[in-house]
Amino acid sequence: MASSKEIVEAATEVSTLLKNAGIAHAIIGGAACVLLGLPRNTNDVDILIEPLVSQHHKTICRKSSRFTISNNSKIVYRSSESGVLVPIETLEGGPGSFIRLPAVDSVPILTINQVHPSTLLCMKLSRWSWMSESTRAQSQAKAESDRHDIMFLLEWLAESQEKITFQGFEESSRERLLEGLRKLESKYERAEELLKIVLDEAPVGSNTTVEPP
Repeated sequence: MASSKEIVEAATEVSTLLKNAGIAHAIIGGAACVLLGLPRNTNDVDILIEPLVSQHHKTICRKSSRFTISNNSKIVYRSSESGVLVPIETLEGGPGSFIRLPAVDSVPILTINQVHPSTLLCMKLSRWSWMSESTRAQSQAKAESDRHDIMFLLEWLAESQEKITFQGFEESSRERLLEGLRKLESKYERAEELLKIVLDEAPVGSNTTVEPP
């Protein structure tokens, strides 16, 4: 598992290469939380990217000797300082996306090409909503990791005076996300407090009230 420093190094390097090649992308997942300042270890760097993934793999590996393609056709980055190998996971979004990610050109991104915290929160919430109900130890561990990231992102949004926007998500996904927020709110008091700040409308079925301006 890579350290925060190694994740930042890998994410910055791959984002720079993709940006220089004119390939639309955004860092998502745990790596995006690390870039926002959350001190945590993670297994890889997840990137939301436009279609033609295999072509992008070749582009990245041609541009830097620190990137190679593994036996399972994934990109791997070797840290310049520690030599640790960091897998790079590329994910396609849009209407045909298997895991229902938004298209990369529809989501807001920050200057370092990481997905906006509002969008990242929604991505993590979608997985947490169903994994938190699982009885499998591995799923429970992932759900707890997602919950930790979600709470960090809620705090970030509140401190930055920004809102959850659902930008890039289809209406059907938006309803599921609102239901996920209701579930989060019912389980954690701090989440309820933060949602009153960062959400313009109460989650479905919630008792949360929104103060008038």
